[in-house]
Amino acid sequence: MGSVALRQVPDIASEAEKCASEFRKTGTAVGNTQVAKNKDSVPEEWTGAAADAASDEIMKLGAKTKTLSEAFDPAADAVDTWISEVDTTRTTVTSLQEQWDEAISTYDRAISDAKKHYTAGDPSRKIQFDIAAQTAVDTQNNLKKQYNEQLDTLAAAAQTAANSINAARQTIVSDEAMQRGRSGVGVALFGSDTPILSGAAQWADAQEKAPEIAEALKKRPLTAADVDAFNSKYGEYLDNPYYAVAIAQYVNVDDLNKAALAALQTGYDQKTGFLISSGYETFNRNLGSLMVMAAGGSNLSENMADTQKSFDMLSGALVGRNGESVEQTVQKNLSQLMEFGWQEYEHPKIGVHSSATMYGYDIFTQLTGAAARDNKSLVLGPGFYDRVDGKNKSVFADIVDWDHQHTGVTTTDYMAQHPSEYALFGLAGKEKLTPEQFKSVFDPVQSVLELSDRPDSLNADDHQSILAQHEEARMRAVRSVLNVDTSFDVGGSKMNMTRYLTGWRGNAAGGGAAYQDLGDALGDVVNDASQYGTETMKRPVADNYPLGLQDPQYVADQTAYNRWTIDETNRAKIAQNFMLGYQDGLDHSSWNDWGNKGEDNFGHSNSKMRSWMGSVVAPRVSELADLLTDTKGTGGNGNIIDETHKHAPLDLSNQDLKRMFSKTGLFTDLTHDQPTLISGDGTNDSDYEGGHRPAWSRINSEAWKDYRLELKQQVNAEYGTSWASTVARKTAGWQTLINGLDEAPVNAKLAEDNEMVARNKVIRGMIDYAVDRAPLEQPFPIGGADFDYGVKTGVDAFLDKYAPTDLSDADMARRIEQEKNTSAAVKDAVTDAFLARKGVLAGSDQTKAELDREFLSGNGAHLGLNSFAAEMPPLEKLTDDQREAYVRFLGGAIKDEDINAKTSYVGDKTALGALQHDVNQEIATGEEFLEDAKEHYSK
Repeated sequence: MGSVALRQVPDIASEAEKCASEFRKTGTAVGNTQVAKNKDSVPEEWTGAAADAASDEIMKLGAKTKTLSEAFDPAADAVDTWISEVDTTRTTVTSLQEQWDEAISTYDRAISDAKKHYTAGDPSRKIQFDIAAQTAVDTQNNLKKQYNEQLDTLAAAAQTAANSINAARQTIVSDEAMQRGRSGVGVALFGSDTPILSGAAQWADAQEKAPEIAEALKKRPLTAADVDAFNSKYGEYLDNPYYAVAIAQYVNVDDLNKAALAALQTGYDQKTGFLISSGYETFNRNLGSLMVMAAGGSNLSENMADTQKSFDMLSGALVGRNGESVEQTVQKNLSQLMEFGWQEYEHPKIGVHSSATMYGYDIFTQLTGAAARDNKSLVLGPGFYDRVDGKNKSVFADIVDWDHQHTGVTTTDYMAQHPSEYALFGLAGKEKLTPEQFKSVFDPVQSVLELSDRPDSLNADDHQSILAQHEEARMRAVRSVLNVDTSFDVGGSKMNMTRYLTGWRGNAAGGGAAYQDLGDALGDVVNDASQYGTETMKRPVADNYPLGLQDPQYVADQTAYNRWTIDETNRAKIAQNFMLGYQDGLDHSSWNDWGNKGEDNFGHSNSKMRSWMGSVVAPRVSELADLLTDTKGTGGNGNIIDETHKHAPLDLSNQDLKRMFSKTGLFTDLTHDQPTLISGDGTNDSDYEGGHRPAWSRINSEAWKDYRLELKQQVNAEYGTSWASTVARKTAGWQTLINGLDEAPVNAKLAEDNEMVARNKVIRGMIDYAVDRAPLEQPFPIGGADFDYGVKTGVDAFLDKYAPTDLSDADMARRIEQEKNTSAAVKDAVTDAFLARKGVLAGSDQTKAELDREFLSGNGAHLGLNSFAAEMPPLEKLTDDQREAYVRFLGGAIKDEDINAKTSYVGDKTALGALQHDVNQEIATGEEFLEDAKEHYSK
């Protein structure tokens, strides 16, 4: 049957019509929503700028909904077209089915007629049968062909309809957004440019809830049930910026301090001191988050980042109680922090334990520090680091001042041994802390620092988002406060804040610990604050503006440039004062107090701060090299930004550098930063326990890399009469830096090894050194225990340099070996860079490749190289003899007959020789500097 052979297309008209109708109905519904129609409506509680912002967002959302509504009609039209195509196909298929059946009927009739006219066995009968069958087959094949063509046409129509529907969808939602799922579709529909809608709802709700939350905080007396009820009903709101600021409009800092003490009291029976409820633990930790947020802080945790983003956008337009702005609320709160920070409070008496006097800053730093440790993406706001209205300093500086006068690490240690008399949390249940953990709780400056670094959740490469821009403004304030001077004298005068916090705060002034966390929080903040900025600027020139100095655009550009230079200078000063402060700490301590592999007491006590030093210094190794270029004068550069320095550079005097490169200086101490390798190959921070590559290794590898790059650039400059001296001069600082860094591990080993080493090791080292450095006219005798033989001037000078009374034989051997290795490495780098020059080398009509072939076919072959090789092997693959011969062949330091080869090449022999000569002179100058550092600046 035709209905079996040529199956009919399903009748989808009814369902498809419903689909098209639903498309049109949805489009109409979207177009008729309130957000599309009521574009001028503004939340009643918003005024001024907020209303303008809301109107703008509503119009944007209205435009989006209109575009969305218009996308449904094309989709419905496509469905209608498809319905029509299906109907046409069904009609055609029905006709084909009928023709199929007719073909069968025609066949049956032909067979019947043949049977009537011809008897069985008659050949004509079979002929008629075959004719009937072939006719039927041909007809059916033709019908099948038409049927398939019709289905292909329908399939193409279906694809066209699908493409039309998809195209309509793509005008609203991209394929990429579709792949991201529902949230991606939501972003594509409405984007991130309409954050006011959620912010408006939260601010309105916060205004409603704030008075009742404030009343609950101020209720006296509090009971354990009150605390539990508060935690359950309001705890979730305290780290939300909208609610925190709204609450701060109804409570002051004194209210919050007293609430913390009252909540603690509800946890214990006042007579026995037994724990009756641990609800205060959660209450006070949440209160810490509220204190941070009410002071203008930010919460970038995963569940609060979007809310923080909308708040950052809207906060300037929000108006709350009695018309008070967010900025006014925050400033009022900051002022109260300074007012009540110095106020005394009585810690509740728990059982037999004595009550103790606390300060407002004790309460603030305890609770906010707890919040910081619970939420690594919680930070204090920029106002915390700026001068408070009506005050002469910031809250940050005020806490440092208060800490200097009242606490310090010694007091912290005492408090940690008596937590029941001072702690506001960590005393009960799963949250109970050990005395060691309480040390950090009671360290006020450490707590503030833990709230000052870049939030962990913020992408390090994000510099454009609202959150990133707000964070940069916050970090600008952090950098500013880290560069003010202390309000108190340190060593007889005011001191840079970073330098004080690094090497003078707490027990650091005596060579001990500056912080309970071994300096981790400070190092983290300094690292974030000292890194190069993402932009560079040039000073605007008034003559390039139509109105000159009076041109508004010039004034704006100059203002921006001034702000940028101040911030850039702050970055460099933070880094250099971190280094200086650390060196101060080393100078304060007694070397090898710990007796722990020669480790300095200060370095040991601030080991995590030391780990951060690598991250801070490594990006600035080129600045150290610049400073070490001129080691004869006083040094320093004034942090000047110029064509050489696109960012403000370090400003360290030669005296400062000598302290750092001394045997007991900064770089020697950094070699004791030896974190455990836990995975990978050790090239990434994450490969190490603690998340830092070894500090000295990081700086050293960065210096060597940058040196090689600078050397390559300088060596490849055009030849001239001063080419060699220019290369040597511009790389001299690098060579001194490399040498000084390489000496650091040797210095560290000198401090740890007190055993005598065999005399022959020293002699062997001296021979190697003397042969390398001073050509001798005749062999010199070796023997005995003393060095009073006929050694030429070069070796005598070496003895004067390396045989002071405080060096053991082992020490001398290590020093010799290190300087040999470093000197060889520097010279090899110079040669490598020279030999890497492309094209024809100066003074020769031969290319580098032609010269290589000449060497390979001559002396190279005598020394075991393949004379038929296509090119020279890499320098590091050559033996010492092969390398020496090759360098001499190109450098002209040996006669042709001495290398058993002939060459007409003479030009670059002078250039390479001059380069090595000038580099050797610069190396010698740098060595004098480093020797003076070790001799006169070591402890």
